[in-house]
Amino acid sequence: MEKNPFVIGICGGSGSGKTTLLKRLADTFSNLSTAVFSMDNYYFSIERQVKDKNGVVNFDLPTALNEAKLTEDLLQ
Repeated sequence: MEKNPFVIGICGGSGSGKTTLLKRLADTFSNLSTAVFSMDNYYFSIERQVKDKNGVVNFDLPTALNEAKLTEDLLQ
């Protein structure tokens, strides 16, 4: 039987447990061929982060992530 690849997306704010859930899913399905993409690996450095209207670095802003690199890695 041919297997089709699929993506499971886990969404939530910073510190909400996405990475913990991702690791548990990867462990649960370790018998399958999986690739794990954690958004934690795609944040720009703190020096490149944009501050929000209160002058605080907000990792939930879309500008916090290197979307181009994430897209490139997913397409590979």
